[in-house]
Amino acid sequence: MTQPSSLSGFAPVARTQVPALGLEVAQYRHPCGAVHYHLACADPHRAFVVAFRTPPADSTGLPHILEHTTLCGSRRYPVRDPFFQMLRRSLQTFMNAMTFPDMTAYPFATQVAKDHDNLLDVYLDAVFAPRLDPLDFAQEGHRIEPKSGGGGGDGSGGGGSWERKGVVFNEMKGAMDSTDAQMEAASARILFADTCYRHNSGGEPSDIPRLRHRDLVEFHRRCYRPANACFITYGDGDPATLQSAFSRYIDADAGTALAPPTLQASAPTATQIDVPAPLATGQDPLDATATSLTWVWGDSADLDEALTAELLDRLLLGHAGAPLRRALEGSGLGRSIGSSGYGSSYRNGVFTVELEGAAPEDYAAFPPLVERTLAAIAQEGIARSEIDAALHQVEISRREIRGDHYPYGLELCFRLIGPWNHGVDPLPFLDQSKAIARLTERATAPGFVAQEIRRRFIDNRSRLWMRARPEADFHQRLARAERDQLAIETAALAAADEQRLRDEAAALAERQARQDDPNVLPDLALTDIPRERTWPEGRKREHGVTTFAAGTNGILHQLVAMPLPRLDDDELDLLPMATRMLGSLGVGKYSYAEQAARLNAVCGGLSAWTDIVADPEDASRVKGFLVCEVKGLAHRQSDFMPLIAETLLETRYDEHARMRELIDESLQRLQGSVQGRGHQLAARAAMRGFGGAAALGHRTGGLGRLKRLKLLAQDIADENPGATGHLRTLGERLSRLVSKLIGGERHLAVIGDAAERADVLASLAQTWSMPASTQPSASVPFTPPARAQITPTAYVTATAVNYCALVFPTVPLADPDAAALSVAGRLLTNNVLHPKIREQGGAYGAFAGQQSSVSAFVLASYRDPRLSATYADMRQSLDWLASCPDDARLFKEAILGVVADLDTPGSPAGEARSRFTGDLKGTGPTLINQARQRILSVTAVDVRRAAARWLPPEGGSTAVVTSADNAKASGLEWAIEQL
Repeated sequence: MTQPSSLSGFAPVARTQVPALGLEVAQYRHPCGAVHYHLACADPHRAFVVAFRTPPADSTGLPHILEHTTLCGSRRYPVRDPFFQMLRRSLQTFMNAMTFPDMTAYPFATQVAKDHDNLLDVYLDAVFAPRLDPLDFAQEGHRIEPKSGGGGGDGSGGGGSWERKGVVFNEMKGAMDSTDAQMEAASARILFADTCYRHNSGGEPSDIPRLRHRDLVEFHRRCYRPANACFITYGDGDPATLQSAFSRYIDADAGTALAPPTLQASAPTATQIDVPAPLATGQDPLDATATSLTWVWGDSADLDEALTAELLDRLLLGHAGAPLRRALEGSGLGRSIGSSGYGSSYRNGVFTVELEGAAPEDYAAFPPLVERTLAAIAQEGIARSEIDAALHQVEISRREIRGDHYPYGLELCFRLIGPWNHGVDPLPFLDQSKAIARLTERATAPGFVAQEIRRRFIDNRSRLWMRARPEADFHQRLARAERDQLAIETAALAAADEQRLRDEAAALAERQARQDDPNVLPDLALTDIPRERTWPEGRKREHGVTTFAAGTNGILHQLVAMPLPRLDDDELDLLPMATRMLGSLGVGKYSYAEQAARLNAVCGGLSAWTDIVADPEDASRVKGFLVCEVKGLAHRQSDFMPLIAETLLETRYDEHARMRELIDESLQRLQGSVQGRGHQLAARAAMRGFGGAAALGHRTGGLGRLKRLKLLAQDIADENPGATGHLRTLGERLSRLVSKLIGGERHLAVIGDAAERADVLASLAQTWSMPASTQPSASVPFTPPARAQITPTAYVTATAVNYCALVFPTVPLADPDAAALSVAGRLLTNNVLHPKIREQGGAYGAFAGQQSSVSAFVLASYRDPRLSATYADMRQSLDWLASCPDDARLFKEAILGVVADLDTPGSPAGEARSRFTGDLKGTGPTLINQARQRILSVTAVDVRRAAARWLPPEGGSTAVVTSADNAKASGLEWAIEQL
């Protein structure tokens, strides 16, 4: 490793080898107080994070709005939106900014060295030398401006001739739309009344308008200083070169480090509260009900405390047979256990026990149930076998190399920023083996569990009982308050103030319409794009087995994929339920609780899912597979490798009470996802008449499934006299379906650093010596749904914002137009939808893209205050596309974005899994690389031709997730469906 230059000012503090992760961690400190941790390894996939302590002093969203505004132009890069411009000029594998309750972080990752240097320059200048233009604050934070036209459902609650706008203002309206969000905010206010956590760092919509631009500038001046910064880098970069870049921003006035966030020392003054929650008129109140008990625990920055808390979480709730989880799920009081478990988002850890979908009249029975269960555990203890199994799960979670959500290097960086922020040595959080050894010694001592249960739960006065109270006028009440506040503010305006606001609105509109010269930003050329993507290579073996030797740190993955046969409508609707039941019911002689304990003891989990895509050669055909996976420590392979076959053959569909619990949980989980991914659900709904793979998403994982789950939940409810018969029939149908699904051919894969060991292959052969099926129907190819006529539909729920989708049927991956449509999506996003719908319209996000896996093209908006005006913008964007300019820069940016998405890697196991299933679906390296070459050569002529053929501006299918009031006020013709 190169020694840092003395000119940088960073001095080495320590070097630590982490053999388990293949790293050397070098720690450096600058005299001003800035610290740098470099995670050195041979990985060219480099990662970077800079983090600052940013404790909020109120709920105006100051840290969040500053996070947005720092990325709107800086001293060296004085363009309006360098962050979004770099998304177009980069091959980044991850690029974002994040506001936490007590800090703000700016991470990115890339596999291209030149790209890393470009992004590093832009990120450093953004955070240390932002322009913080008042107009950017108005766009990203909040502003008052003259009300625009465009039809109903397009305002943001303004009154008279004025309206309030702002990206974060609208984002947080969407973010606070759920019962979960309301309860979490209320919990923090009560439990952490003496700390910064009582404030909403993202911003309460009612408080955001109090924030002033001068507050933003001062907060940046105080918090975004080198003395208050932690730099973390990962990969094969040179620390001296990195520190030279950092040091350009460390001058004589480096600021002062802020103190780490403090612990909450005293018990809360309230022990129980009611929390208002949003409910739409006509919506099932159980969609918005929840009750919870939350206890404040010790310092989450203490690794021993954090591991003990995780162990207790696993012992009490970690699997279906865990005592507290079993008591909750078997009580019949609610649909699911929601976000129950240990959380470390604050300096104090918290433990929450929750029931979602509980009837308010049953709330009073909840605390006694929890108290009785915990008292019984403290009295009786927990079996040593369960403690050993929970310790086993802790080891697996620390060993597993992830990276399918974040790049692996970034995941390791994130392990460090939390402890740094809390003022403790972060290095023990990387390799936790010594701490786990200490945990094992503590946990296996006599009386450990009983003692911890008494101390943390029974005798702990820092406890809060919360009860959600759904209100059908929740959003109307907030909207009235917003209008009233706006009316008060605008009524007090003098004529000169009104003119100032009009001038500022005009200046912002002019600024948003102005085309900055992006050439001031660093750039990549198309020649910087690797010619081919890197793919893991598997070895084909006997009996349809493929082995992938991947670096998985001792974790072994076994997969089986079975082609879907032809399914009738009933079987198709049952398909997602069948995959949910696999691994969650009893197997053979074991009840579901006993089977859950078996899984917990020997593996890291068993899961099942379906993978259904358009045939890459023909959109009218579909390729679909049932996939099952089990993973665990390689030295336990003989214990867990038989589990998939056992589960497929011997799952017990006679456990009717457990089936009801799983159905209720699925219903609650899907209902709860609406506010988080409403744009995706709207897009699936808009595709439901397309036929082929596109028609299936709404039915098997979208709002169509939600509707069927609600009807099924009514049929099997305890109070329904026919519930037992419904459950019995359902179990029989599921059993027949799974028998049919597993009756055809089987494709097997083993992934891991032990995948090619002789004993592993022998276990696999023995496990899958199942007799061949004699079911003729199991070999008939899957037939997708046919096309159908649908009407534009508004799915109404309790929301203050809109999730809009406009969708067109297009082509599969192998079609030459797929490449042109992929580039077209980026062109639309970059040049029309982002400036029109996000910057000017105030939505949190807007995008377009070709989804070749379902042969469809999607335009969508997310947390959008507008409705009809957004659809007008979407259709006008298609007019622009039909005659898009032949601009080399615009096309290069679009192509870079498409290839960046194509090349984003997963974890070692995730990459192998994708290769295995991709080969089965016909989307392996050959086809992907052919598509890549077509993308690299797309021209304006290609895009215009594809747009003319597939994207007529007045065509397409629409669906929106919205409120009933917005749907009515939009002036658009909608069929209404209540969620």
